[in-house]
Amino acid sequence: MLDKAYILAGKATFTIRLGQHSLKDAKSHYTFRVKHKPASLLYQNKEVYFVSMLTGPDNTRSYSYVGCLDPQTGFTRLTAKSKFKEDSVPVVIIRRVLDRIWKNEGHVIAGVGWEVMHNGFCGRCGRVLTHPESIQTGIGPECSKYLGIGRVAETITTPNDEEMEWE
Repeated sequence: MLDKAYILAGKATFTIRLGQHSLKDAKSHYTFRVKHKPASLLYQNKEVYFVSMLTGPDNTRSYSYVGCLDPQTGFTRLTAKSKFKEDSVPVVIIRRVLDRIWKNEGHVIAGVGWEVMHNGFCGRCGRVLTHPESIQTGIGPECSKYLGIGRVAETITTPNDEEMEWE
């Protein structure tokens, strides 16, 4: 399950796969992207998180703007340039999922058979993830340090041949 740190890292892309308990007229999955823009005069000296949804065949460029993400609450607010309406299925889905993630209630999402997955690239810098812990968290080791996110120490244990059972 993704967490707030991944979503707010700066270049997060994730897919929400719906289970049996999905909304009427919903597709099987939706892919969203959250891009961070630092505070600037253009954004009235505030950080901004833009939420977009994959709507076309090119999974790097075919995104449509959904709205702005509030980093404190996880709420996606539609704006005048939003391509979706308040009651559209993608808006309902992103709001429900992010609300649960912000409340640390990933078990509720899983309980209805939904799954939230990152895309295999670092949520901050966009590099390919190769370390198992990085793949699990969605943030690479250098970006974890930069973001101040602790990581579990890596331990490798190799059993002796005598301890292994061979068939």
